[in-house]
Amino acid sequence: MGNSLETTDPSPKRILVIEDRPQLNHFLAQLLEHLGYSVVTAANGLEGIKCLHALSFDLVITDIFMPGKNGLEVICEIVEEFPKTRFIAMSGAEDPSALLAEARQLGAQYTFNKPFNTEDLLQAIQAEIGKP
Repeated sequence: MGNSLETTDPSPKRILVIEDRPQLNHFLAQLLEHLGYSVVTAANGLEGIKCLHALSFDLVITDIFMPGKNGLEVICEIVEEFPKTRFIAMSGAEDPSALLAEARQLGAQYTFNKPFNTEDLLQAIQAEIGKP
């Protein structure tokens, strides 16, 4: 006999990490997968947009300052084409305050200067999409 309480979606929440630094991309993927999230990584904004068109995501974590399509352009596309997708912005620019303020104006609930506190990022992810 099956348990009638099993009505929740068994698939883990999916997160797209768009970051041009391979080490940080790998770190975030490992951390979030260890916690039970499903993670896809992209090395730049163009790859990230391709991923968004191919799969649905509960959350996008994007760097702002990247070659090619930057994070603000990615955020604008998310807002326009994928309005239900939540996003978090981060930046390691020398003075990221204006970039992160613009990300907040576009709808980012959470923004982080790099290097960021991992615990703070995890709390923001859980606040945005819940636990895996």
